[in-house]
Amino acid sequence: MNMDALIHICLQYPDASLAYPFDEPHAVIKHAGNGKWFALITHWQGRVIINLKCPPEESALLRHIYTDIVPAWHMNKTHWNTVFTQGDVPDKVIARLVDISYALTAPGKKYTR
Repeated sequence: MNMDALIHICLQYPDASLAYPFDEPHAVIKHAGNGKWFALITHWQGRVIINLKCPPEESALLRHIYTDIVPAWHMNKTHWNTVFTQGDVPDKVIARLVDISYALTAPGKKYTR
């Protein structure tokens, strides 16, 4: 999945907005209502990555299953993962992880599985 496709997926959520608080290509997708980020999309080590929030117990499991999910680059490594695209993580799993990250950071809502 390329950067444009990831941004497109993230912007499908209500209240999602795109920002570039740093120089491009560091795209941040956040909730317009509370300003909380739910995705950081950029390039790292020559590949497109997306940082996503995840419950700590799920983070550990995902890192064990997929070699292309690692502790987050430049974020809290307990609550955030970096997902390398075009690797061993299926696009369907990436889309589900975006959904989880969106729910965890949504204003006034609690995440439930």
